[in-house]
Amino acid sequence: MKTIFISDTHIGQNTPENWYQKSVHEKYLKAILQYVQSNAEDIQDVVILGDWFDLWMYTPQPQISATLNNIINNNLNVFTKQSDGDFITCMDSIQGNLYYVHGNHDMTINFNEVNKYFAPLSSKNKQVICTDRIYGKNGIYAEHGHYYDTLCKPYSGKTDKYKPLPIGYFISRIAAWWCEKQLKKAEKSNSSELQNQGNPSANDFWTIIFDNDFYKIVFTMPDGTSIKRSEVLYK
Repeated sequence: MKTIFISDTHIGQNTPENWYQKSVHEKYLKAILQYVQSNAEDIQDVVILGDWFDLWMYTPQPQISATLNNIINNNLNVFTKQSDGDFITCMDSIQGNLYYVHGNHDMTINFNEVNKYFAPLSSKNKQVICTDRIYGKNGIYAEHGHYYDTLCKPYSGKTDKYKPLPIGYFISRIAAWWCEKQLKKAEKSNSSELQNQGNPSANDFWTIIFDNDFYKIVFTMPDGTSIKRSEVLYK
């Protein structure tokens, strides 16, 4: 029996800065899910190994309230039963279970909220098997890997009220801000139309640092509060 691993789909709300763009990437994701559905008799588990959803790639202000509910509602072609590939049918058709391991861009996704949506849609009384860090079964050990990245591992200090969000969260939102600027400059509609999806290069960071707008950035947080750029850098 096979175990299928899928990671880093980064499904978001289809804002222009999101890496996953429904109009471009959905057909490829559905092709993978269709493969699973067509070969389900030979597949034990499907493991979503982190960054299934993206709560990070949004501009600093105004804050797009990226929530699981909004992400699902913006991508119903993969989150409702379809004949050409979807996560619900994928979960029901395989011999074992659909597993979900947290990544960094979705580290604050509530597992109960995942199954509040998925479980009622299952025709086999299944639910997503959620685990914060590790998939371990039949001699296989797998995790997303952000725990080994200083910028992206969950922040565990005593002073940051936004923990577990690490510095990488704020860097990602600055990257989204940079992408927004590049989209306007190039007169493009979304990140898929830009080189490297509009992510800043090493040289671009120098441009960012000396950009007057960079020093005016105020991060509007998901809870509605605000935090200045300087508070992030010197917390």
